[in-house]
Amino acid sequence: MIGSRLEAMRRLDRIVSVEDFRKLARRRLPKSVFEFVDGGAGQELTLRDNRAGFERIRLLPRVLTDVSQPDLSTTLWSRTYPTPMVISPMGSCALVRPSADIAIATAAAARGIPYTLSTMRRPASSGWQGPSRDRFGSSFMC
Repeated sequence: MIGSRLEAMRRLDRIVSVEDFRKLARRRLPKSVFEFVDGGAGQELTLRDNRAGFERIRLLPRVLTDVSQPDLSTTLWSRTYPTPMVISPMGSCALVRPSADIAIATAAAARGIPYTLSTMRRPASSGWQGPSRDRFGSSFMC
């Protein structure tokens, strides 16, 4: 078992893009689970628009800048956070890994990153203690 975990970590070391993660997930997950995670709703119009938006983003290299003590902090909702990240709801992430929703929330809390748990989360007995200052619940209204 330890050997298989080490091999899995070696594979992760070679991943340098989202597409690399997709290829690994396609090989490792059952087809229906991969398609659920990788796909979008309906005709996937929003999914295509989101991908196109990310493809338009260009990183601007800054040369001759002191990076010895980088500061990635940002302010959201009148509060300073350590990184410019918020983890959005991911419906049914437990399909990929049992208790994934709780593991993600725990990791986010440990790093001070705001997190929103999906309405598709596991039951309350799973360890979710409800919304707090950096922990939010989502809901769908039809």
